[in-house]
Amino acid sequence: MGAMSIEPSQHPRATPRPPAGAEPGAPGPVLHADGLTVDFLSHRGPVRIVSDLSVDVGTGETLSLVGESGCGKSVSVMAMLGLLPRRQWRIAARALRFEGLDLLDQDTLRAVRGRRIGMIFQEPMTSLNPTMTVGEQIAEVLRYHLRLDRRAARAGAIRLLDRVRIPRAAERVDDYPFAFSGGMRQRVMIALALACSPALLVADEPTTALDVTVQAEIFALLRELQRETGTALLLITHDLGVVAEMADEVAVMYAGRIVERASTAALFVTPQHPYTIGLLGASPEWEARAERLTPIEGRVPLPSDRLDGCRFAPRCPFRITQCDEAVPPLAAMDGDQEAACWRAPLEPETAA
Repeated sequence: MGAMSIEPSQHPRATPRPPAGAEPGAPGPVLHADGLTVDFLSHRGPVRIVSDLSVDVGTGETLSLVGESGCGKSVSVMAMLGLLPRRQWRIAARALRFEGLDLLDQDTLRAVRGRRIGMIFQEPMTSLNPTMTVGEQIAEVLRYHLRLDRRAARAGAIRLLDRVRIPRAAERVDDYPFAFSGGMRQRVMIALALACSPALLVADEPTTALDVTVQAEIFALLRELQRETGTALLLITHDLGVVAEMADEVAVMYAGRIVERASTAALFVTPQHPYTIGLLGASPEWEARAERLTPIEGRVPLPSDRLDGCRFAPRCPFRITQCDEAVPPLAAMDGDQEAACWRAPLEPETAA
C-alpha cells in the first residue's frame, strides 16, 4: 500500500501554512519537551498536575508514556497540543518544540495541529461527530488544512478509509459513526489523524474499549503506517503488553512526574525504579511464573497532597529517610536508562 498524495487547492477556510522552519525533516527530534509543568487553577489556588516533564520523539520512533490512570499522561499531551481550556489550566516549559518550532506560540500551534500533528483520541464514539457522516468529517479536515475542493476532499476521504482497511470504503463514506463497530470507528479516527500525512501521531489509549483481536489489528495497522510514512508515534497507555509490542522507548509516569525512562528492552529486563518494578510485578504477562501477582500497596497521592520527597515513597518497599526529605532527580544509569530514585541503580536481587 503506497503513501497517499493529495494536492492542495484554494479554499477560503484554509489554515495558515506553518511558519518558516516547519519544513518536514527539520533536524533534531520531531517533538522536544523540556521541563513541562501543568497546573490546574482551582478555586483554592493552583494545583500541580504535571511536574518537570521532558521527552523527545524522533522520526519513525515510538515513545510510550505509561502509568496508572490519573498519573498525568493525557493531561501532559493535551497541554503540549493546546487542548486544555486556558481559563482552567496554566502551562509552562523551558522548551516545547515540534520540528524546531515553538509550540508555546499559539499561531504556530494552530498551524501545525491537525496538519503536521495528528491525534487519535481514546473513545471514538465521543470524538466523532454523530450528526456528520464519516466521509464529511474526514473531508472537512482535508478542505480546512490542505485547501481541497469538495470533490477532491471526498475522493481523499474514500482513499483514507480504504487505506485503514474499511471494507467497501466508497459505500461506507456516507455512513454515520453509529453504523460502525468499535474497531471500525477507531480506524476512522486513525484515518482522520492521518489525513494530512502528519510527522507526529499521538495515540491516547487507542484500543481501551476494544477486544484483544481488534487491538492486535489496530496496532498492526499503526506499525504498517509507520513503516510507510516514517511518522513518529507518541503512545499513551497503561497496558504493559501494548508497551512491549509497540514502543521503542518508554517513559514511566507516577503522580505527574517521569520516574523512569529507558529503551523497551532495558525496562523489562532491568527496571530501576520501584514503581516500575511494582507495575511489572502486578502484571500477569510478566509474572506468569509467580503463583500470585504482587499488588502495589497503598494509594496514589492526590495532586493536592503536600509531600516534600518522592511521591512514591509512602508506597515504596525500598524507602529510606532521604526519600521523605527531597525529590530525587531523573539521573542516568548504566546504558540507556534514567531513574528518579535515591537507591538506583538497584541490584538485581533487590529488584527481583
